[in-house]
Amino acid sequence: MDRYKLMETFESVVRLNGYTPAAKELGVTRAMVSKRILELEGLLNVKLLTRTTQRIGTTAAGVEYYRSCAAVLADVRVIEERLMSRRRDVKGELRVLSSRTFGETVLAPLLARFCTDYPGIRPYLALRELGSDEHDLISRGFDVAIRPQQVNIASLVARPLAALPRIIVATPAYVDSHGMPKVPTDLSAHNCLMPNGEASNRWEFTGPRGRETIDVSGSFRSSSNAVIRHAVLAGLGIGLVGAYIVDDDLASGRMVRLLEGYRLSERTLYALYQKDRYQPRRVRLFIDFLSRSLKGRGALAARE
Repeated sequence: MDRYKLMETFESVVRLNGYTPAAKELGVTRAMVSKRILELEGLLNVKLLTRTTQRIGTTAAGVEYYRSCAAVLADVRVIEERLMSRRRDVKGELRVLSSRTFGETVLAPLLARFCTDYPGIRPYLALRELGSDEHDLISRGFDVAIRPQQVNIASLVARPLAALPRIIVATPAYVDSHGMPKVPTDLSAHNCLMPNGEASNRWEFTGPRGRETIDVSGSFRSSSNAVIRHAVLAGLGIGLVGAYIVDDDLASGRMVRLLEGYRLSERTLYALYQKDRYQPRRVRLFIDFLSRSLKGRGALAARE
């Protein structure tokens, strides 16, 4: 068997975490994938993979060989990409990782629009909460991760895309029943929904009197912007959320923005990608497209 095919098969099995998805990607049978792995281990005279009923694992030698395979295959793809770049069409798979809330509300429609401009691109958008390590991005073969905070990992580049303002909101019915807070200290008399899942929290404002830090508390907690939004719409209290997730609610009148003369600290949206890895043209084009689109998007800007 061609050594390149064996390396390609092993890289696919590890990246996709299974024989079946690797077989689907390579267009061969699962039995053929298994045969190639056994042949590769025989050629190298070393165990590369471990198997349980739940998952595929890699031995220490397998991890080392996977990194080498990924590097070699990336070099081959560099050459292929350079040859293909002579053509006008941009083609290939684009693997994107994002948190669920941002992915569903903002990223998905932008990705669809990007693919209408480049119909040769095959997108895969995975939505899951992102950890602080590089495991999902690199080991699972994603091209780029979109996340609302920077990470300090030497092997990753964090390119800022856009500011993510946060605002204070409530329903008109809640304001009618409990009153409109005029200054941040008024929040101590309100049920403030906890966006970080904590029992109490400090909200920092910048306003006419400079920076103010207010201790707030509430009866409903969640680490999800989407969950806080639903709690606000149910009239449970006042929520601190990313402006992008309640843009339609504000426009329709289902919510009102509170303390408009004050600003909360902003988050920044980043595109994360592997530092020492060649970026295919489709990935560079996608990141540039996101940067342009998000900077001009009203949903990411707090309403004045």
